[in-house]
Amino acid sequence: MARITVNLPENIVFQNTDFSEDLPTLSLQLGVWGEESAPEAGVIFDVTGAALPLLSAHDIRKLVKWLNAAADTMDGKKPEKRHKNRPHYSEDDDGFEH
Repeated sequence: MARITVNLPENIVFQNTDFSEDLPTLSLQLGVWGEESAPEAGVIFDVTGAALPLLSAHDIRKLVKWLNAAADTMDGKKPEKRHKNRPHYSEDDDGFEH
């Protein structure tokens, strides 16, 4: 099974580290390429190695999250901070502090 060896907003890499050489690798890179007048934003998929990298269900979920974040970045959206609306210990059920 592949393992995540790089996990950055602009690059994620999965590698089958069970192999001794020519590691099966899936690398995805987010970027902007092309001329300054008409740049193209996108994701490059690069697969290398003697065998194909095999992703686990957990790795696929990580990849989906990374791809969603990459798509948001390409659309110009800022990453959302996910804060759960949990009440603070000093608040009662109505949301008032005591």
